[in-house]
Amino acid sequence: MIKVILFLLTYITVLVAAGKYDWHPEDPNAIHRKCKGDNPLPSQTIDDLQKGQITDCPEMRSLLLCTAKGMNVYSSEKGFDPDRLAYSLYRASNRQCNRELVRECVEQYKNVEPEDAMIFKVIKCIVEQEWDKKYEGLSHPTWQGGCD
Repeated sequence: MIKVILFLLTYITVLVAAGKYDWHPEDPNAIHRKCKGDNPLPSQTIDDLQKGQITDCPEMRSLLLCTAKGMNVYSSEKGFDPDRLAYSLYRASNRQCNRELVRECVEQYKNVEPEDAMIFKVIKCIVEQEWDKKYEGLSHPTWQGGCD
């Protein structure tokens, strides 16, 4: 589970060079580094992540908000773009794409305010439901495919 959570925290930092869409930033790793530097996580939150728990705290919310905006999967005006989010979450991985799950989580929490709370809830929803629905009873996820 820790792999899934850590992947989602850095959920858009590793993109495949081929097939980039025009909305992808030139250097996604630089965006993640900047967001991580601007919003360092407390040691307790990092400890929780290592235990497979995603903790709601201001630093985590700020990190996710910064990353989502920087990676062009979220804007304050339009909200999340579920297709962009799904593509970014699954494209660079060998995990099975679950576009429907992403859409469900975005739809479920799209009206939560403030926006950093909404982003946190969407990401947590994806992490928890992906694990519960797809990987229940396994010691680690079954990895397959990407998301184009």
